[in-house]
Amino acid sequence: MLILVVLLVVPALNLSGMIARRMEIRMAEMGVRKAFGATRGRLLRQIVNENLLFTLLGGVLGLLLAWVVFYAFHTWIFGLVDDSFSFNYNMGFVDAGQRNMLSWEMFFSPALFICVLLFCLVLNLLSALVPAWLSLRKPIVNSMNMKR
Repeated sequence: MLILVVLLVVPALNLSGMIARRMEIRMAEMGVRKAFGATRGRLLRQIVNENLLFTLLGGVLGLLLAWVVFYAFHTWIFGLVDDSFSFNYNMGFVDAGQRNMLSWEMFFSPALFICVLLFCLVLNLLSALVPAWLSLRKPIVNSMNMKR
């Protein structure tokens, strides 16, 4: 359990640091938007929505990239583990004599993918909310005077 917590906390801290740095770079923009009447809540929603969109796009792109790599290098990937696997492009992995049988369901579970993606979205939300909220609490004058 401790290892699982560490594996979740370290990426969350890294993500919070990256978002905090990005907020420092955008402080002048936020100051101008505050000066023209944008509320903290509106700016916070925009920042959180951007982060959630990036997480969603990253998850889908990662899935597509994993499928492409798996499709292109399936022989090499299974050759590392066991030479008894074969691949049939029409039927997926099939049994060839004494060979092991693998199905596509073993490589992609929509329910598991959605659960993991939702978990990543929640983790991203928590790690984006704190730095954005802290940076938006600064006065407009300090925000507009920030140097890039």
